[in-house]
Amino acid sequence: MITTNTQYKIHTTEEQLKRNLFSSYLDILTDGLKEDDVEYFEHDAHRLSATIEDIGKNGFRSAFRDGYTMMLLDADDFSFVEKWFGDEKPNQSLQVVIKMSNGDTEIVDDEDLSY
Repeated sequence: MITTNTQYKIHTTEEQLKRNLFSSYLDILTDGLKEDDVEYFEHDAHRLSATIEDIGKNGFRSAFRDGYTMMLLDADDFSFVEKWFGDEKPNQSLQVVIKMSNGDTEIVDDEDLSY
């Protein structure tokens, strides 16, 4: 029996993922200040700090697993991920390939994408 597997890859960089994450959090933090609720702002600021620390220690996989996919990916890439999960996908896989600033590559498989 011959089977084929179609593999889709989203190529991005560590810098772009961080830029997207920080931009999303900036919106969240700004909204927290507009609501005049300092506790929400502090909670979200601590959550951002913990996320940055976790990415530094463990890479991006845990952030994708924890539901940050929408905040990490560019809008077009996230739209593709949403569509990909909505379609039937026998013998298909999806990976996010991340070029790290130190020259390494981190690969996040579709089973680790959560949102």
